[in-house]
Amino acid sequence: MAERGRVLTRTGRFLVIATALVAVAAELLPSCESLRIMWRRGALVLVLSQLLAGCSFGGSGPASAAPDASPAKLRILRESFAFPQSYHRAASITAVSRRLSIAMVRPDAPLASDASIDSAWIGDANASGESPIVLIWRSGVVETISRWRCNCEAAASLRGMGHRAPFRLLMLRGAPAITAPSAPLRRGTIGFLSRAQAAYGQPASVETVRDGYNITLFQYGSRTQAGLIAAAWTLPIAHTAFRVNGYEAGGEALGDWNGARGIEVAPQGGATFGIGVALKNVSGKPLTITGVSGLNGFIRLVGTHLRPYSPPTGAVAPTWIHRPYDATPERLDYALEPNHWVALQLDFRVRNPCIHWASLIYDRVVEVAYTQEGFPHIQEIPMVPLTIRRSDHAC
Repeated sequence: MAERGRVLTRTGRFLVIATALVAVAAELLPSCESLRIMWRRGALVLVLSQLLAGCSFGGSGPASAAPDASPAKLRILRESFAFPQSYHRAASITAVSRRLSIAMVRPDAPLASDASIDSAWIGDANASGESPIVLIWRSGVVETISRWRCNCEAAASLRGMGHRAPFRLLMLRGAPAITAPSAPLRRGTIGFLSRAQAAYGQPASVETVRDGYNITLFQYGSRTQAGLIAAAWTLPIAHTAFRVNGYEAGGEALGDWNGARGIEVAPQGGATFGIGVALKNVSGKPLTITGVSGLNGFIRLVGTHLRPYSPPTGAVAPTWIHRPYDATPERLDYALEPNHWVALQLDFRVRNPCIHWASLIYDRVVEVAYTQEGFPHIQEIPMVPLTIRRSDHAC
């Protein structure tokens, strides 16, 4: 016991000294605010990773990351996040990992290491054949994983929410994320409440979008937000494989450019058009494009074409959008070497312009699926915003 006390004391002294040195270094850099922020974040991660992981520098190995939640609390978490009407328990974490194109193994995560997992759950498949995932750790941390489906850019959406209290924006290993603290329920709260909310209030949360998936970690109780952020720091690094450069467009359904709203689409049900974008492989490794998908609004994605592309060297750029605007290969399998370009043409058909539930403004974002070194990935590609003029007398 005395030896353990000396180890913990040495650990505490190390953390205090390290934190002090980081603070001094930050203040010695008055001309570089970004470096000061980086040093302070480094101090926070260092302190959290040691205090929450329960590690010592005495070589005895990691101890339990956090006290286990009570069996009653774990039962409530399972019922609230993996409700039995829609979820079934997975046989193993490996069975869950096979369904996702993101790395699942996080053996050293404070509060949520793979060694301390309580259960993994797989939800019913949606119309696209995709299933949400719920992971629950004995520490009481819950992680939900589902495909990001939004007619918007993930980064812009998270940044917008990150400026609204009580949310806060942070960059999480290359990807934007938002976090909010745990809080008791407000008086007069109405609407559906889960058993966990009724018992513990609003959980602390860290939400991010990467590789096409919405990943959110939850934990209930005061002073849990810092530990949750430290656990979220062990998520896989978000990589950007493609650089976007230049857009092309063609087709009878397209009107003039409309400023920040992009291109105006004529309300001609059944009309087709194409929009293209040039993509450069900036990952430093070969990759293979295997698919492109997008949400449907007043337009529907009906065709995808990939063609070799070279950036223009003169004043006149060649046109690489071609008719017809409806043919799609049965299978995409386009190999792209590092620092090479590809022209991506997307063909769309205008749906019935009298569909009143469809938004008049469509900020088209498509997902490009690719494999690299045998692993599947997804990157969101922003496209040209579209607007449609709906004529009431024609409906």
